[in-house]
Amino acid sequence: MNLVSLTSYINAFAFPLTAFLELSGSKTNKNDKIATEIKNVFLLIFLIATISYIVINYYSTESSNSNNTNKNIAEASRYIDWLLTTPLLGYVYYLLGVKYSNYKGSPVPFFILPLFMILFGYLALYNKKFYIISFIFLILFFNYVRSVQVSIQCYSNKCVKKSLNIIPYFFYIGWTLYGLAFLIPNVTQQIVSYNILDFVNKIIFSILIVSIIKKY
Repeated sequence: MNLVSLTSYINAFAFPLTAFLELSGSKTNKNDKIATEIKNVFLLIFLIATISYIVINYYSTESSNSNNTNKNIAEASRYIDWLLTTPLLGYVYYLLGVKYSNYKGSPVPFFILPLFMILFGYLALYNKKFYIISFIFLILFFNYVRSVQVSIQCYSNKCVKKSLNIIPYFFYIGWTLYGLAFLIPNVTQQIVSYNILDFVNKIIFSILIVSIIKKY
């Protein structure tokens, strides 16, 4: 089994496993509607990602003995996954701001900016000029992440601040690395990078956040 298949199968197994563990673990306060909503959003993200990786694994295996059609299907599945889950990940951080600092901003940019970032990222596969536009939407999104980060630092208690301090860097660093991985000329290395980044920016991200909302 090559590294592409290995990392893809790990993700296909890890997403449903993480969803199960988060469901079966200690419960959040039923009266805490935001915490419940965060968990539900993560479950939706994991459902989409699991389906995506099942499709990726199937068509990637088939493409080794076929034409580029199956490879294109696997690639499209990945981008559909990102198109749906990336705005949801942004929304999770917005909800953290509401929960821990009574953040007053609109949730709309947390959906729209990642959505257009991925859309133009996909178009960049066919015209590299769209890559710059995609990155512009990422930078604009960082501005809203920063606004939530500042709100949490100003209005949350000391323990919450410390626990949430690392979360924005999943966006600043983790999401930027996707854009850099796009530039990798070797397809195998690029796909492995995407798989690792998906694991970190969805699974590790969710584990940290769910542990925080259960504690505070």
